[in-house]
Amino acid sequence: MNKFIKKFVLKIINVIQPFGIDPIKLFSLKHYFKYRNQKKEWKSKGGMITHNTMILTDYDDSAGNMQGHYFHQDLLVAQFIFENKPKRHVDVGSRIDGFVAHVATFRKIEVLDIRPLGRSEHENIKFIQADLMNLQNLGDIDSISCLHAIEHFGLGR
Repeated sequence: MNKFIKKFVLKIINVIQPFGIDPIKLFSLKHYFKYRNQKKEWKSKGGMITHNTMILTDYDDSAGNMQGHYFHQDLLVAQFIFENKPKRHVDVGSRIDGFVAHVATFRKIEVLDIRPLGRSEHENIKFIQADLMNLQNLGDIDSISCLHAIEHFGLGR
């Protein structure tokens, strides 16, 4: 993209964002006709549509992200816990949808966090809302993790 076009696009973004217009969603409108044709084909083959919500940004999305230290760290530490088989593992503030979910697939895990979390339906996840800075007694713990969380202590977390 040449310099002029880039400056022009940035100006447009700066003008439309204050009005609640998401430029990424706006640019995804280029996929509308593809969506419409796929929807028509789906229905012609007997497919049913009960809700009509266009998510045109999916056409540009990838299947996920397997890069970066968060992804690899979550898997590595979960593997350590699997191999060491501690009697009681407690986690402090790590990602529920990453590390905690990995561990919960093969063992019970207690999660401590100052932030609230809805009740887990998963039998291996026990959530305890607590301020680690003011804990009285956690009992015997032979394994503890805190992945990318401790640096947030004192900032309302």
